[in-house]
Amino acid sequence: MNYVEISKLSKTFVRKNEKVPVIDNLDLAIADGEFCCIFGPNGCGKTTLLNILAELIPHEQGKVTISGKSPKD
Repeated sequence: MNYVEISKLSKTFVRKNEKVPVIDNLDLAIADGEFCCIFGPNGCGKTTLLNILAELIPHEQGKVTISGKSPKD
């Protein structure tokens, strides 16, 4: 069983009346006890992904589960 499972995750922001895709159709599975590093250039969506996992911001599409449950649980 995967500890963190992300399926078809998408998030966009609106900047100057224009939609800016930040995360588009992301699939990720992290097993229990597995080490994962999220890295990339500035503005690629690293913090947005972590904020979605923490339920600080909503996502538009996709599914996020932690230990088989919604992050809220």
